[in-house]
Amino acid sequence: MLLLRHYMLVAHQHADFALAAVRVNHLPFYRRVLKLDRVSEGRLYPGLTSTMYLTACEFNKHIEDVYMTTPLLKPRGYERMLMDEAYRDIWELGLPIEY
Repeated sequence: MLLLRHYMLVAHQHADFALAAVRVNHLPFYRRVLKLDRVSEGRLYPGLTSTMYLTACEFNKHIEDVYMTTPLLKPRGYERMLMDEAYRDIWELGLPIEY
């Protein structure tokens, strides 16, 4: 759930569309919970043994439905600091980034 909440946080703040590449057995979950529709044929990618499908939705049209049906996905206040420039020193701690 934590991974999905972070996905929702990023998409909520920065995206018009939500995208995810998922395995065939995960398609019903992403359709039901995140309202994502399959938009590509299945493809195999190097290093993966499962066929992956691209899923997408217009995020702004579906976000409230997602939060209403699965309130656990709504980002918590403390998670918002992951996207807040004021906390950059915390979330970049130890990363090899130069400016």
